[in-house]
Amino acid sequence: MGRRLIFIDDKPGYGGVSTCLICLANELCKRGYEITLIAAKKNVYETRVDALVQIEECDFTDEKAVERMIKSLNDRCAEIVNSHADSGIQIRLLRQKNRTYQLYLTEHLAIFDDPEYIEPRKEYFSLANQAEKVITVSLAGRRAFQAAGVEYQKLATVYNGVKAKPYRERTYEEIRLMYAGRLTETKGIFTLLKAMDLVRQQIPEAKVNIYGTGRQEQEVRDYIREHHLEEQCILKGFCDCMEKAYQEHDPGRRAVLLRSWRR
Repeated sequence: MGRRLIFIDDKPGYGGVSTCLICLANELCKRGYEITLIAAKKNVYETRVDALVQIEECDFTDEKAVERMIKSLNDRCAEIVNSHADSGIQIRLLRQKNRTYQLYLTEHLAIFDDPEYIEPRKEYFSLANQAEKVITVSLAGRRAFQAAGVEYQKLATVYNGVKAKPYRERTYEEIRLMYAGRLTETKGIFTLLKAMDLVRQQIPEAKVNIYGTGRQEQEVRDYIREHHLEEQCILKGFCDCMEKAYQEHDPGRRAVLLRSWRR
């Protein structure tokens, strides 16, 4: 019997977190680990992970369901629980006493080592030192946890990886931008739309292909329609093969990848 690991994903649909967990679960299965995924939507994973991966669904909008799930972790004989959830779930996990497992937190958000950013979230950052490991996807995120007093040896940084062909000279026939990420304010999608409204005044042929879905998708559609940006901002929806999307932006275009566009 292999080592038992549990992953938690409270996101309601496809996205970078889910893609990360799919790759992680499949690779660890190859190495003989027993993997359980506790997810907001089981169907996000069912056809994309190894058959040996156990998938459980939890309604993270139901407080009682979340409480039952967290309490059950001590009875699962897992060596590590790795939570990729938002800070609200992370805080509840960190408050659990007498854990029988090691708690690893993975922070995917583009957080910043800025006191103005950290202050409203100080409870999360102050409790984070109670985890055995805190994994960030950026150095800025790492510094934010360091500034909050998380011990250096508990921190690890694993950058989001993108498989892309090596750079080669382009002819720059047109300017084409590409956005890949959730359609939420935290990813800066509305800042991008405002920027495109300004850009088209000087470069009307510039376009951005927007890949992703999210809870503010309708607001994004409304903004594009109200500002007559239909020709500049093209919504592509969810994409399960980003490598192909990158390749489509490669030949003969000035292509720029945008993710988590923030001020």
